[in-house]
Amino acid sequence: GLSFHESEWDGASLFSKWTFSVANLMLETGKRKVLEFDDLMEISDKDQVDHLLAGLKKAYNQRKSIFKLPPLFVSLCSAHASVLCLCSLLTVLEGAVKVMSPVALGWFLSSLSSSTAPLSLCFMFAALLGLLSIVQTIVHHILFFFTMRLGWNWSTSLIALIHDRLF
Repeated sequence: GLSFHESEWDGASLFSKWTFSVANLMLETGKRKVLEFDDLMEISDKDQVDHLLAGLKKAYNQRKSIFKLPPLFVSLCSAHASVLCLCSLLTVLEGAVKVMSPVALGWFLSSLSSSTAPLSLCFMFAALLGLLSIVQTIVHHILFFFTMRLGWNWSTSLIALIHDRLF
């Protein structure tokens, strides 16, 4: 089979993954010339077909029925439980920020219209609004990446399972 080296993603720090700066070298190369296959980042070990198929098979063999959900869906969820939990937490955080933003805007407008509110309170609410928008932006982009990655991993593992069952 194909021999894979450790990917840049697997060797990157949490900060590099969080900010996607792990892809900077590839992007710099893309600015200089048209990217070729060898210029692209290696696929992460966790995204390799063999790893995904083994995880799905193991989860399917150890599955337990949950309500009346299809066993394959339960197996997909249990094979990727850690990513699903992370995505759930990020979704809750993004929702909380989206709910808190109009509340903070109301406080800000209320403090602006009040003649007794100190100016420092107005600046504090303005800073809170800025912080909430930064947090929402960061969380949304990370959540988008993780859900996209989960989707392509589910797709890859299901195609590999079908191929494995047919051949």
